[in-house]
Amino acid sequence: MPFSMVVSPIGQWFARFFSFNTLIIAAITIGVLCILTLVSYGIDHFFGRYETNTAVYEEIS
Repeated sequence: MPFSMVVSPIGQWFARFFSFNTLIIAAITIGVLCILTLVSYGIDHFFGRYETNTAVYEEIS
C-alpha cells in the first residue's frame, strides 16, 4: 500500500510542513532575528550611556 494512503491528510501536511529544508530555513530566520535584536540592543545600550535619564527628573518635578 502506498505511503500516501496509510497516512492521514493531517499527517501528510505535517510531514511536508516539517521537512528538513523548512526546519533549516526557520532556524536561519530565527537566528538572524536574534542577531539583529542583540545588535540593536547593543547599539541602543552604547548610545544610551551618554544620555541623562530625564524620566527621573520629570517624576521629581
